[in-house]
Amino acid sequence: EAQKLSKIVHPLPPAPPPQIISDEFSPLVTARCDRGLMYITITTQQPFFGIAHTKDFRKAPCMVMGDGSYNSTLKISLLAQPEDELYCGVQRFKGERSVSLAVRAHRSLELSEDRYFYLTCQSGYQNVRGGTYRVNLKLFDAKNDQKASRLIHGEPYILRAELQPKDSITTLRIKNCFVFTKSNDNVELIDRSGCPAITNLITEFHYNDSSTGEAYIPRMFKFPEESKVHFQCDALLCRENCDEPDCDGVLKNREYELDGYSQVSASTSAFIREPSHSDGITMIRIRTSI
Repeated sequence: EAQKLSKIVHPLPPAPPPQIISDEFSPLVTARCDRGLMYITITTQQPFFGIAHTKDFRKAPCMVMGDGSYNSTLKISLLAQPEDELYCGVQRFKGERSVSLAVRAHRSLELSEDRYFYLTCQSGYQNVRGGTYRVNLKLFDAKNDQKASRLIHGEPYILRAELQPKDSITTLRIKNCFVFTKSNDNVELIDRSGCPAITNLITEFHYNDSSTGEAYIPRMFKFPEESKVHFQCDALLCRENCDEPDCDGVLKNREYELDGYSQVSASTSAFIREPSHSDGITMIRIRTSI
C-alpha cells in the first residue's frame, strides 16, 4: 500500500513569491524623457512583486511587473499614435507629453494602498542616487492630527510630506503639487516656486525640520461627480540647506531650483464625501418657497 501510494504522490509546486503589502507602500517614481521615449523608474523600500502600468493600458508595452527587486523600469513611446500597438495613453498638449501611471502593490487586485502618478515630460527629473530615500505624502485631520483617507468636504486637513530615512545632510522641499481624478481632471495647488497656486485653497509648505513639511487646507474641496482624488507633489532632496520659496516678494515666480541632487514624485489618494449629521457637523437647511 505504501509503495502504491508513493507512486501517485507528487511534490508540491514551489510557492509563488510573497505579495508584500504594507500600509507604508510609498513608491518613488522618477521620469526622464529622451529621444521619443519616457523612462519611468519605480523605487520601493521593499521587494516589489506588484505591477505598474499606464492608465487603461494593462498590456506588455505599457506595464512592468515587479520581480522582487527594489527598482523597476518602464519604457514607453511618446511618439506612438492611438492606433499603434506601442501606444500607452500618452496625451499631447502644447508641446508637452503626459501620461497617468498606476503603481499597484498586488498584481491582480486593486488596493487602497495603490499609488497613482501623473507624469509630464519636462526637465528636472533625476534618479534618486542609490534609491535609499522615500517620501511619504499623507493627509491628516487638522482637528486631531489623525491620518485620514476618507475626507469630509469642507473640513480642514493637513497635507504632510515626510522624508525617510532622516539624515543630517538631506533637506526636503516641496513644489508642483496638484490634485487629479481618474479622468485626468486636475487643479494645481502648489506651483513650481513652492507657493500656493490658488489663494485660500492651500497654504505653502511649512517645514518643522529638514525632513517634514506641512501645508494646511482650511476647507477640503472636491470635484463634481468624483469621490476619489489623488494628490501628487514633486519632492526636492537637496544637500544641507535648500533655497526657501519667496511667495510674497519679487522672486515669487522664480522656479524652485534643483541643486543637482534629486527630484522625485510622491502621491496619496483619498475619498471625499459630503458631510452628514453623524459627523457632528452643523448643517443648515435652507427652505425656499415659490
